[in-house]
Amino acid sequence: MELDDDLLAAARQLAQKRGVTLGRIISELAWQSLAATAPPKFRNGAEIFVSRPGAPRADLQQPLPAGYVDYLRLKLRKAADAQPAAVQKTTFSDDR
Repeated sequence: MELDDDLLAAARQLAQKRGVTLGRIISELAWQSLAATAPPKFRNGAEIFVSRPGAPRADLQQPLPAGYVDYLRLKLRKAADAQPAAVQKTTFSDDR
């Protein structure tokens, strides 16, 4: 493999900064480049996001930032108010 000297130096610096091998950094950068040029995939009209091989996984045990759940509730409330759904409001209402 042939790399420009300045590219190799930048990759070495990035590898040292992240505490990983030079090969790992070059692989990550190559995957990012390939992922950026790949056409999006769709299933049932929704875009599918595929992680690249070796990508770090989300840590579901890590707590959410303070106030994030309230932020999501507000966003959901605004979205619901923007497009009212034609559904039954409560079990005791006359809209059945």
